[in-house]
Amino acid sequence: MGRQLNGSQRLFIAIDLPEHIKEKIAAASRPLNSSGISPVLLQNMHITLLFLGSIKPDAIQSLTSALHQIKFIGFDITIQGFSTFSVNDPRVIFAKVENGSEMLERLHLDITERISVFGDALLPIGTEKFSPHLTVARLRHPDESAVHKVSAFLEENKEINIGTVHVSSFVLKRSVLTNFGPVYTDLRTFNSSDLSN
Repeated sequence: MGRQLNGSQRLFIAIDLPEHIKEKIAAASRPLNSSGISPVLLQNMHITLLFLGSIKPDAIQSLTSALHQIKFIGFDITIQGFSTFSVNDPRVIFAKVENGSEMLERLHLDITERISVFGDALLPIGTEKFSPHLTVARLRHPDESAVHKVSAFLEENKEINIGTVHVSSFVLKRSVLTNFGPVYTDLRTFNSSDLSN
């Protein structure tokens, strides 16, 4: 199930988080651990900047070269509170990015614009609005009991302060889907301009 067709790799670009922040998120969201709700594994927690989809091997070098041209200064973001995209159908539960979200949006736009100059030969650029967030759990079986549990958790933790993260790099990652969930591998890290690549 994890094999990629025609040698293509399923790639995305993300912000990694320090271990102590991921541990705080996991501890705060522990009440969600129950039947029908699947928590995101600690090692898989991240903030997606751009999902690229299946990329052919001969395009990865061009992609890497484009990403090396992104220039940004490190900045801070605040992780605070939990939410969902739909209160009536809360299939994705996430930690919210508060202060600094506009900087993530700018970085997302810079990456998208830089990559788009390569056209369809590299990858298709989506048109979905970017909404920075950190997925912590997914509701697999939205029965009344599970939805009630999620709703109660969100109400109780909508403003909980997780902490501040200094963003000084972004990472090109490979995702391989398996029967046990996705497996992510870091392919390349791109540092901010105030650090050396």
